[in-house]
Amino acid sequence: MIIINGKFLLQRRTGVQRYAYELTNLLLRSELEVKIIVPKYVDISAFEFPEHVFIKAGVFKNTTLWEQIDLSIHLKRKKNALLISFCNTGPVLLKNHIVCIHDMSYHYNPKWFSKSFSSYYKVLIPLLAKKSLHIVTVSEFSKKQICETLGVQKSKVTVINNAPSGKFVAPGLDSLVFQKDDFFLFVGSHDPRKNIQLLIKAFSLKEYCSLKLVVIGASSNSFHNEDYSATGNISFVTNCDDLMLADYYKRARALINSSFYEGFGLPVVEAMASGCPLIISEIPAFVEVAQKKANYFNPNSLSTLKIALNNFLKKTDTELKSLIINNYQFSFNYDWEMSCNQLVKLIHKLRHERN
Repeated sequence: MIIINGKFLLQRRTGVQRYAYELTNLLLRSELEVKIIVPKYVDISAFEFPEHVFIKAGVFKNTTLWEQIDLSIHLKRKKNALLISFCNTGPVLLKNHIVCIHDMSYHYNPKWFSKSFSSYYKVLIPLLAKKSLHIVTVSEFSKKQICETLGVQKSKVTVINNAPSGKFVAPGLDSLVFQKDDFFLFVGSHDPRKNIQLLIKAFSLKEYCSLKLVVIGASSNSFHNEDYSATGNISFVTNCDDLMLADYYKRARALINSSFYEGFGLPVVEAMASGCPLIISEIPAFVEVAQKKANYFNPNSLSTLKIALNNFLKKTDTELKSLIINNYQFSFNYDWEMSCNQLVKLIHKLRHERN
């Protein structure tokens, strides 16, 4: 039996939780026997998965204690059960466990996070890497950092990419929008590593005062969040569901993302699948994911952002149409069913090795 750590269902849905939702949904439709375990007090009727797939267990209401104690006790009784934790954390005492570590940002840049968060991860992640049966991550960049930082053998880490959810994928070429609305789009949480301040500086310049920027995202208790002072051409949207976000992607002139660090960069593939061009920072994960399909800039340099933005603004309608079509077709390389198939193959391989 496969048991999925359902802690992610109690968290705000960001890119990490979306990874868990999408793969859980597909695993439940696979040939494997799959259950989701959640704390006993949780109302499972609120979730989008059928009630019969849930196991309710444990006594702790604190989700960290539930994950480390209740989950360990319950799974120890199920000798043949394989636990999958999709969102960086999981019970350290359990060996029959696949854990997904999305990136190593807590290690390389602890200042971006709350003290309690970074301190917990500094203890937890190395223990999980050592004790777990296998590690999954979302990019070759993250795999390299996990292996180098945690001393993990490459054979213990499998890359299974993110992908755009169906809501963000244009049904076909004839549904792509080539006449865009007059705004640029940023999608991400309000934390320091997203480097939103650089975008605010750029769009506050006199030469760009006629350009509009829409910033979609919210703050998180895990990060040192930032306050933003912006000019009238910059607007913030904090409550945005998937349908609204899909519409923003479709209508935006381009996604503009200035992150200092990412493990993958889900908005990049969501934008490409929606027909939204890319102006993004030249960081390893973005270059791996988007390859030559983006206009890149140095996230530490306002001048290089201006060059990338100016180069984009010079593009003709014909060039933009070609760019949108090429990016859309390239986005097919990222597909949740392909990622789930990789995971199912990994599960079978691990089972075979144990037997």
